[in-house]
Parts: sequence; C-alpha cells; structure tokens
Amino acid sequence: MAKIKEQKEEASDTKQMSVLDKYLKDNSDYHYAFDEAVDYVVSSGSLNLDIEMGGGIRPGIVRSSGITEGGKTSNAMAFAASFQRLHPKKGQVIYIKSEGRLSADIIDRSGVSTSPNQWRVIPTNDYEFVIDLMRGLIRDKDDDKYYFFILDSLDALVPRNDLLKSATEANKTAGAALLTADLLRKMAAAFSSRGHICFLISQVRSSIQISQYVKGDPKVTNASGGNAALHYSDWILEFQQRWQKDIIKDKEE
Repeated sequence: MAKIKEQKEEASDTKQMSVLDKYLKDNSDYHYAFDEAVDYVVSSGSLNLDIEMGGGIRPGIVRSSGITEGGKTSNAMAFAASFQRLHPKKGQVIYIKSEGRLSADIIDRSGVSTSPNQWRVIPTNDYEFVIDLMRGLIRDKDDDKYYFFILDSLDALVPRNDLLKSATEANKTAGAALLTADLLRKMAAAFSSRGHICFLISQVRSSIQISQYVKGDPKVTNASGGNAALHYSDWILEFQQRWQKDIIKDKEE
C-alpha cells in the first residue's frame, strides 16, 4: 500500500510539474525561467577597487553618483573598456548621451574600442525612447549579445510629453525619481537574468535642513533617483569631494 501511495504521489507531482511547464512555455514572453544563468565579473581597472568589490561588477544595475567632475563618467568608461575586453565578440557598450559631457579626450583615455560592433553613442534625453531601446535589445536577445548600457545622466532624461511642453507649462514634480522607479521596475530582472549591465550616472541634490544643527552622514550623497535607485542597484558608487589632505604626495613639501 505504501508503494502504491508513493507512486500516486510521484504521478501527481509529475502532472503538477507538467502543468507548470506548460504554463511557463505558453507565457514565455513574461518571464526568464528558461534562460540560462549568466554570470561574469567586469574589472574596474583598479586593483584596490576590485579587491573591495570582490573582483568588480556583475550583470545587473550599478548606480554612480557624486560631485560634478568627480570621475563618474571616467569610472563608467573604465568598466566599459574591461567589459569589451571580456566580451570581444558578443559585448557592446551603448552610451546614452543625455548630457554633453562625453568628449573625444575621455573616450581616447578610457581605452574603449570605438568599433561599431562594440561601441555606440546615442545622443538623446527622450525617456520613452531609451527604455524602449533597452527593452527591445534585451527582449530580442540578438545572438546572445551582452549589453553594457551607460545612462549619463539619469537626471537629463525627460518624458516625451514634457519635452513637447512650452517653457510656461509645469513639469512633473520629483520627475527623476519617478522615471528611475519606472525604468528599474521594468528592466531590473531582465538585466541580471540575461547577462546585461546598466550603469546609471546621477547628480547630487542639495539637502535643505530646517535646523542648522542637524547632521547627516558626509559619506552618503543626496543623489537623485529616489529610493528605487538604492533598492534595485547591486552596487552604489559614491564620488566624494577630494580635499588636499587626501592627496598622497611623493614627499612632504
């Protein structure tokens, strides 16, 4: 009797799994259960930083924020160059240039390959275009190609309706945070499941305190993007103000 019961339970489990597999197959456009796990490590190009990060960054989302001209773009480009070397045939860096900071000098110094198969710069700050571009590339899964998206910067992306408004019409309040939350909700699972990296660069916001005696953590910048950028990011890179005492000199002057 025990054996018969055991066989019935196994048959029931098999039937249940077949129902689940059929459902997953019929709805394969809405999940990543059939995708093979993709894992690799992209070096920062800095030994000290790689040690701190356990080798570098992996597929998923990286948020980079901090002071103006603090090195955020250069750091993203260093990761991008390492990504290209890791995936010389299947890796492509797509730089969304929503600001005008990317110069030929930065590109030359970064060491990235500017071959069209490995590097594309797309100047746009149209939010809908950017998210549709990423969703299309990831959903199509073109020949198992791996993408390294750099959004520089997240703050410069604007909803299409706002782009069409006149200067006297009001825009959304907390627009950057809403756009970030919407983008990451739609794309976070796809990035990590299919082996892609999204490198978000964002600005620092000023904190307004009612009391002048309220103290905050100087090591945490008040960056744009809201809590979504904190929640969905696998790594958060904060670029702090550098003071003269932080500079290591060859000898005392």
